[in-house]
Amino acid sequence: VDTVTHGADSPWVEHEIDYILFITIHNAKNVLTIQPDPDEVSDTQWVTRDELVQRMKKGLWSPWFRILANQWLVRPGGWWENLTE
Repeated sequence: VDTVTHGADSPWVEHEIDYILFITIHNAKNVLTIQPDPDEVSDTQWVTRDELVQRMKKGLWSPWFRILANQWLVRPGGWWENLTE
């Protein structure tokens, strides 16, 4: 359970497999159209690694995404730094 988002006494726990798709495109805002399922995704935004790190310091984030991002995505040596490999 993500105690940062839901508190230390949260009764909620979730067991699921989730995916993150990485795409590297120059000027993607003008090239790629995203149409996520509105029942699953409330918003999308283009961000840099540093913007994501800052935004995750506040607000409500899904527990699975917070764990995945902190453990593998944005940490030093993480996936974000190795997108070109």
